[in-house]
Amino acid sequence: MRLRWRDLENLERSVLRFRARARDGDVATAFLSAILEVVPGDVAVVAPHLEMHGVRCSDEEVFWLTRECTKDDMMSHPGILHRYGQAVTVSDRLSLIRWRRTACYQKTFRVLGMVDDLGIDIRSESGPPLVQACVMRAGWRKFSDEERALLTLLAGHYPAAHREAETAIRTRLSLQSSIEGAMNGGVIFVDERARVTAWSEQTRSAVARVFGLSLKAAKSLPPELRDWLGVGSATPFLRTGGGRRAEFIFLPDPAGGGVIVVRGLELDVPIQCRLLTPREREIAGWAARGLRNAEIATRLAVSPGTVKRHLENIFGKLGVRNRLELTLWAQRAPDSP
Repeated sequence: MRLRWRDLENLERSVLRFRARARDGDVATAFLSAILEVVPGDVAVVAPHLEMHGVRCSDEEVFWLTRECTKDDMMSHPGILHRYGQAVTVSDRLSLIRWRRTACYQKTFRVLGMVDDLGIDIRSESGPPLVQACVMRAGWRKFSDEERALLTLLAGHYPAAHREAETAIRTRLSLQSSIEGAMNGGVIFVDERARVTAWSEQTRSAVARVFGLSLKAAKSLPPELRDWLGVGSATPFLRTGGGRRAEFIFLPDPAGGGVIVVRGLELDVPIQCRLLTPREREIAGWAARGLRNAEIATRLAVSPGTVKRHLENIFGKLGVRNRLELTLWAQRAPDSP
């Protein structure tokens, strides 16, 4: 089988976009977009290995349906654990009659009016499984051999993108900790559109005071900083407010975006675990060890919703965005939970 030249060109462009987006840390969401660029479909889903928490989905209705699935429901899908290294469809492995009897079909596909999907399971470079990914189409539209090959080729880039994201996160957290801890300042990571991709709650709060903003209004860069970035930001930006003087220095990233180093913020709260309450430290420790919200809730005799709210507070205080970043932070911090 030969792939058309235009399909290969489209694949190359999608891979480049995927690898660039994945450096922000959310590899699964970046891969979600890449799937639909390479294989036309109605819905794409990327889920951690045999785990419905952390699912990424291109359609909100499908997202909530998948969240209601149990591990047993998921295991009734004929492709799970049987499509490493090669994208396959449901119809490749199971007859339509038997497929319709499964819990996975009844709880998701039947409700959505879909029959088949094209999916692949992806392992890390060292061997352990990472994610399952699939693309679905409404009705009876089938997937071609070319589409199977394209998804297989695209999935081959996931492990390296995952490794690069981990390295970028470690670098970012190390830089953030050293600046906030040693320079009495802060660090703000921004993309090529001057949108904040990461900053700690303490940096956000201090910047809000300098610019006279409420915390609610300080969810993005103040207009003055965005304008400064827009005109080149070759010289430092100085700002006095809230009884303190701050200096902003922009360090561009050749791949796009960059880091704003902030000096003179006089952060009020020490960095690392001292930011967290005893309960938050306990929950952060269990989450960094890989426990799910429900498992943490059982150990602490609280509801999963309470655990979720604590994790949201923990992410904000530490300046991390997901469990992967929390785990890497915990591995690096000398007084981690």
